[in-house]
Amino acid sequence: MKEFLSNLGTAYWWLSVVVVGILINLISAYLKPRFDSKFSSASTWWRNKSEAQKAERRKMIAKLRGNHHEQIMVFLEAVFLLLIALLFIFVGGMFGLLVDAVKQNASPTFRTILSAISLVVGVALLIRGMIRMMAAFDKGILIQQVRQEEKIVDAPTDVKT
Repeated sequence: MKEFLSNLGTAYWWLSVVVVGILINLISAYLKPRFDSKFSSASTWWRNKSEAQKAERRKMIAKLRGNHHEQIMVFLEAVFLLLIALLFIFVGGMFGLLVDAVKQNASPTFRTILSAISLVVGVALLIRGMIRMMAAFDKGILIQQVRQEEKIVDAPTDVKT
């Protein structure tokens, strides 16, 4: 530590700090336009994707509005997705318990391999379950939006003349 503190007072150390600072500035000036163009194209791609999803959602709401049979089918699809999600989450949890069940009688090498495989498969199943659950919730929200719009459109107007 004393050697480091004594080096802080030397001209060589300060000169190297200035040179490194200039190099960092030159490199950042060189890389900034490339990063800007990449992030700009990524932002444009994300905006286009979001707009396409919104347009698709508006199209789906228009399709479902007034069509109660289709609304029921979308609701049943949401229920199915929710059941599949719960199944994935349950099976993913069971993989976690599998490690505990085998720990007592397994060799250390087998236990390590089994733990790694169980962890990867369990987490993958849990993630799949959560994705399915989000899709189910999205379908449910879609049905709620359609029903809400139907109530607004079909609401009686009490205008007295």
